[in-house]
Amino acid sequence: MQERKLLLVLDYRNYEEINMHRDLVHDGGKMLKHLMDRLSIPRDGWEHTYVYPKIKDHIPTTKANRWQFLQEYLVQLRRKIDEVAPAELIAMGGLACEVFTGVSRVAAKQGTCWRFRKEWWNWTNLQRVWVSYAPDACLFTPEFQGDIVGVVAAACRGSGIEYKVKPLNQTIAFDWSEYI
Repeated sequence: MQERKLLLVLDYRNYEEINMHRDLVHDGGKMLKHLMDRLSIPRDGWEHTYVYPKIKDHIPTTKANRWQFLQEYLVQLRRKIDEVAPAELIAMGGLACEVFTGVSRVAAKQGTCWRFRKEWWNWTNLQRVWVSYAPDACLFTPEFQGDIVGVVAAACRGSGIEYKVKPLNQTIAFDWSEYI
């Protein structure tokens, strides 16, 4: 039997990721790695992907237009979900929250799991999606770290994935100097 993983679905790539042709090289990505390390979840215990694999500049501003615009990318996302299954899915950010639950305000769904919006019911065998803030949000609102860690820990507990909170002095350090 394949071991369960976490699949973290982020909104879109950022400029640094596009320019460097590497994922998670920006500060939000470093924050995500820090938070996962803090929970002692090894890198092979989680994967990440994006709702929109490009920068956000071309995403429409209205919800109905966004859903239509994202259709081709949702097919890719569905393939990724199938590839990683069995997985516990965590939507991280407003666009990911909207795509999976139909609600674009993360604060309205953050902190627990929800049923997928009806458009996903025939697309996936997963029963629920957890919702959290995007890791980038921690850079400007540091207390969101606790919210994200709480959601990831709850998702782990709910699916039997082991984790253990490390003391801060034993984790990958995060450089806050640019944000202080």
